[in-house]
Amino acid sequence: MDDILDVLVAHGVPGATIVRVARLIADAQQTQARRTRNTERMKVVRTHAHTGAHTETQDAAFLSKEEKVYPRKEESKKDKKESRAKPKTDLPTDWQPIGDQRDPTEADEFRDHARAKGYRYSDWHAAYRNFQRSPYNSRNKAGATPQPASVLNFAAGFDARTRMQLAERAEIERQRRR
Repeated sequence: MDDILDVLVAHGVPGATIVRVARLIADAQQTQARRTRNTERMKVVRTHAHTGAHTETQDAAFLSKEEKVYPRKEESKKDKKESRAKPKTDLPTDWQPIGDQRDPTEADEFRDHARAKGYRYSDWHAAYRNFQRSPYNSRNKAGATPQPASVLNFAAGFDARTRMQLAERAEIERQRRR
């Protein structure tokens, strides 16, 4: 990666472009690391499946349709969980934000968005707070997704290194001219 960045610096590419390239490279490295972890995890899963070190639910994946035993409706964990969960509802027509959840224009924007998308929530106040924090909310400063700290730290370090290299090259050039 340093080779690519050194070439960009040597060719006089603007610092902002170099920082963007550095962010893209860091993102690609994070994606590759995630893919590698997933590949390793799947190797373990496949190994367990082939060695017989797996659970009865994993056995069901290898059985034919006639051999599978399906749980009865009342035994399903999903149904038990759903029965305890607070039911999701449409946005009430008289819904208003509570507390210091300011800005009536933003509340109107949230209502319109939720109704247009057909959202159903069990807690509309929590949904509104999430909407306020969303980077996609037009009221947020830049409206862009925040960069992970590792990318920002890398970019800042790279920017400082680039400045230092440019200063060193300028000093060498000054000494050559003497």
